[in-house]
Amino acid sequence: MNRSNVLIGSPIAIEERAASISSASHLEVPETLHDLLHILVKNPPSTFSMLRTTCSLLSTFYGRPPKEITLNTVSTTRDGFRPFLESRKYANASIRSYVNYVRILLKEASALGWRPGEKITEEWRSVVILTIENKCANLAKHLAQLRKRPSEVTVEDVDSWVEKMVQGGRTYREATLEKGRFWRLLRAHGCTEQLPLCLSREKGYGVPLDQFPTTLKNEVVELLKWKRAEFALDRPKNARIRLVSSEGIQETICQLFGFAAKSCSETSITTLVELVQKPIVWKFIEWKINERKVKARSLQLPLGRLSAAMRQHPKYSSLDHRWLKVLLDGLPAEPESERKRRKANKYLEYEVLESIAGEIHAGRNLAAKKGPWHLALQVRNELLMKWLPILPWRQRNVRECRIGGPNPNLFRSKIPPFSDIDKPEWVIEDERKNPDAEFWQFRFNYEETKTGIDVHAILPRPLIGPLEEYLRDFRRCMLRGPDPGLLFVNQVGRPMTEDQVTVAVGDLTQQYAGKRVTPHPFRDIVAFTWLKHHPKDYLTLSKLLWHADVKTTINEYGSRFNESCGVSAMDAWLQEREAKRQSK
Repeated sequence: MNRSNVLIGSPIAIEERAASISSASHLEVPETLHDLLHILVKNPPSTFSMLRTTCSLLSTFYGRPPKEITLNTVSTTRDGFRPFLESRKYANASIRSYVNYVRILLKEASALGWRPGEKITEEWRSVVILTIENKCANLAKHLAQLRKRPSEVTVEDVDSWVEKMVQGGRTYREATLEKGRFWRLLRAHGCTEQLPLCLSREKGYGVPLDQFPTTLKNEVVELLKWKRAEFALDRPKNARIRLVSSEGIQETICQLFGFAAKSCSETSITTLVELVQKPIVWKFIEWKINERKVKARSLQLPLGRLSAAMRQHPKYSSLDHRWLKVLLDGLPAEPESERKRRKANKYLEYEVLESIAGEIHAGRNLAAKKGPWHLALQVRNELLMKWLPILPWRQRNVRECRIGGPNPNLFRSKIPPFSDIDKPEWVIEDERKNPDAEFWQFRFNYEETKTGIDVHAILPRPLIGPLEEYLRDFRRCMLRGPDPGLLFVNQVGRPMTEDQVTVAVGDLTQQYAGKRVTPHPFRDIVAFTWLKHHPKDYLTLSKLLWHADVKTTINEYGSRFNESCGVSAMDAWLQEREAKRQSK
C-alpha cells in the first residue's frame, strides 16, 4: 500500500499567528487599578462601565489617581469603602452595588494572574509575619505596597493611613493604637531610624507627688493650697488660681523633680529652693527641647506659673528669680510661618463645620437599625457638632456643663425682672406676649470660667430644638447607672473625660469633613468667621468667647463683660444665615 506524506497547514502559513486579544491580555499581570482597566478595555466585560465608575470612586476614597492605587492596597483596605460611601449619602442599594463591584474588580485581577501580597519583598514578609501577632497586619500590608523596605516608611505614610481608617468608620483611638503597635515593632527590630513624637515622648520621667521626700511634698502642698485659697495673707490681688491651674503647677514640679533625680542624679533635693535652681532648670529646658522636641512656648507657660507662685509667696519672695525670667524670655520663638502652617492644618471653613451636624443627622436611620443606644449616640454627636460652631465653649465647660442639681449651668426658667442679661428680639417678643415665659439659659460663675468672669446668657435659638429632643428622647438611653447630671455623657453614661471629648470631635470632623479638628480650634474658626462678616467687632467676639483674647482686653471694657456674652448677636447672625439659605 502506497503512503503519501500530508503536510499539516499550507506553505504560505510560515509565520506564527499572533495571540488573540483575549489571550494576550491574560499574559499581562495588573498591579494597579489603572493596569487592570487598561487590560479590561481591550476585551471589556458587560459590567465594564460600572467597574470604571467604581475605580473612580476608589480614587476619590484613597485620594490618589488609579495609577498610584495598587490592587493590594484595595484588597487590604477595602473595608473602609462602605463607610466612605455612606458618608457621601449614597443609597443603600448603590452602596451594595459598588462594594460588590470592588469584589468583581479583584476577581478579574485574580483571573489575570494577580495574587494578593505577591509583590511584598522578603524584608516586608518577615515584618508582616510579626505584625500578625502584634495586631497591626493591616497597616503593615498597606505600607508594603507603598515602600520597598520597612526602613523607608515615613511618619506621614502612617498618619495618612490613620486618616483613611477614621474616614472609613474606625475610631481614632483604634487606628492610633494600631499605629503605635506598628512603630514599636519596627523600633524593637531595628527596622527604622525615625519615630513619631508620641513614641519619642513615651517614656515617663516625672515622679508622683506622693513619692516626694516628706519635706518637699509638704512644701509643694502648702504653696498650692496658698495659691488656691479664697483668701490668703500677703497674696497679691488677682493672684488666686483655679484647681486646674494648680494641678498644672504640681505637674511641672513633678516633672522637674523627676528629671533632676533621674537625669542629673540630684537625689538629695528636699526643698523647692534646691529644686528650682538655674543649672537644673536650664538642663531640663535643654533636654525637653532637643530630646523630646517640645516647643518652647509649652515650657514658658508652666515654668512661668511656677516662678510666679514662688515669687508671690512670702517664703520665697526675697529670693532672686530674675534669672528664670531671662531664661524663659530667651527661648527660641517659633517662626510665624510655622505657627500659621500648624493652624492652617487644623482649620476648616465655618460652613463646613456647620454642615457636619446635618451629615450626622442623615445617618440616623442607619443608626436606628442597630438599636436605641446607637441612635442615642448618633443624636449626642449631632448635638455636640451643632453646639460648638454656635457656642465655641472651652472644652472643660462643654464636658462639665450641669443640667441638674441645685446650681445647673444649663436650665429653663423665667428671666429675673432686674436681670441685665442680653435678650434677642425673639425673647423680648415672647416676654411681651407672656410675662411668665420661660427660656433656656446658661450660667457659669467666675470660678467656672478660665478668665474669672460671670457668664449668663440666653441659649441661641437654633440649639433649643435639638437640645430638647436629645434630653427628652435620647440621653437616658446612654445611661448605665446613676445619672451624673451632665449635658454630654460618654458611651456608658458617665462624665466625658478631656480625651473622650477630643477623640469624639476629632473623629467626627475627620469622618465628615476629611480633616481632624479638635474642640479648641473651633474658637479660632468662629472668631475668624465672625470678624470676616463683622469687621472690627472685637467686643462682641470677646464676649462670645468669654475671653478678651482678640485685640480687646478686659481692662479696656471692665465690668461690661458681665452684661452679656455676645450670644444675642450670634443668635441674630445665625437666623440671618438660615434665612439666606432658605431663600436660595
